[in-house]
Amino acid sequence: MRLQLTCVDIGYIGLILLVFEGALATNLNLLVHHLALSIVLATTGVVVPVGASFLFLRNIGYSNMQAFAAGAALSATSLGTTITILKNSDARAQNKREMGIFATAISTVLLSVAIIDDVVGLIMASIIISVENDPGHRQSLGWIIGRPVLSSVGLAMIIFVLAKILERLPLERLWEPEIVRHYERRINITVMLCILTGICSAAAYSGSSIIYGAFLAGLFLGHIGSGQNNRTDLGEPSTDQREDHGQHPPNFFNVHQRALSKTQELILSPFFFASIGFAIPFRDLWKPTVVWQGLLYAVLMIVAKMVVGAWIPLWKPMGRLFHSRRKSSSADVECAEKQSTKSTGNRGMLIPGAFIGVGLIARGELGLLICQLAYDGGRGPFNDDLFAITLWSLVVTTIAGPLLVSLVLRRGREKILAGPWGRDEEHS
Repeated sequence: MRLQLTCVDIGYIGLILLVFEGALATNLNLLVHHLALSIVLATTGVVVPVGASFLFLRNIGYSNMQAFAAGAALSATSLGTTITILKNSDARAQNKREMGIFATAISTVLLSVAIIDDVVGLIMASIIISVENDPGHRQSLGWIIGRPVLSSVGLAMIIFVLAKILERLPLERLWEPEIVRHYERRINITVMLCILTGICSAAAYSGSSIIYGAFLAGLFLGHIGSGQNNRTDLGEPSTDQREDHGQHPPNFFNVHQRALSKTQELILSPFFFASIGFAIPFRDLWKPTVVWQGLLYAVLMIVAKMVVGAWIPLWKPMGRLFHSRRKSSSADVECAEKQSTKSTGNRGMLIPGAFIGVGLIARGELGLLICQLAYDGGRGPFNDDLFAITLWSLVVTTIAGPLLVSLVLRRGREKILAGPWGRDEEHS
């Protein structure tokens, strides 16, 4: 038991570093530019799975609370799994000297949607725990819901404002003293780990998620670090980027790659995926009724997340319609949009939508956590059968997600990169 807990804890550290690395490679300006779209996609990615859970589970005899708990578990997206898929895809592209997918607008949207879904999943988990542990409702439900929302939004605003302020300050002067230059590598690693630890602690203490804090820390350091704009994919730093001397503040992505990437890749990341396996009681999954209901539920949850991608081909036409009603689009902009539409075509817009849809399918760590909280050793809203049914759906979606993402990228990478969602400019 102690060995299992140790493996889970090491795996959680691996998850934190995976999310942190992915955020380091994410363009903060691009994320803010597509924030409205990300919120719409994330809302759809929560509402549809929860609604589908109510329709399915209520029809096979489960209560509203049980359906809500299962929907909460299946609404979360595995951010660690998503980042690992993109990392591996970019590593293969780099070996072939091709452009990576990670720095594109569509990948930025995918990551922001995943983190929003996880924050919402955390909120729903808080509701489940509070309702079960506080049957007399001594604690306000508004505070239960509002605390993680307010803390998440407030922390994001503070990090964004601080990043913009530091962007305008002459930070390079902090690296001018001789002692700093002498111990530059150690100081860079220390600064990176201190900021990561500090923001993660602030997120956990305020009622948000440590994973969310790791994502914000990566965005913050990736934005203030110099050399950000000459990095185009999430792989090993190029030869001319391996040394950060002369770049002040340093490129923290390269600092991370040099200091932690091997340990993360060889030890921490495998423990993360092993920790997911540790949480699954395989012996309890093989009751015939549970098997067919779990598989059917899994298919329903795959479709529920793939629906989210339908927004992508609709988003820019809706934006053009909105702007045309306000009469704010010029002839030059309209001409450029027509040329872009002709060059990409409807199919070219469907592939990024499919990429978003399949990229959100994998559930993983947070879904398992919510599922275990709802079960609570048989004391929570889940009974044994519903716990096993939800686990079946979590396992199948976590396996199917990476396979479908790989299939979409194998067939549509070039179309994504050539289209408007494949550009990594701030206003792509």
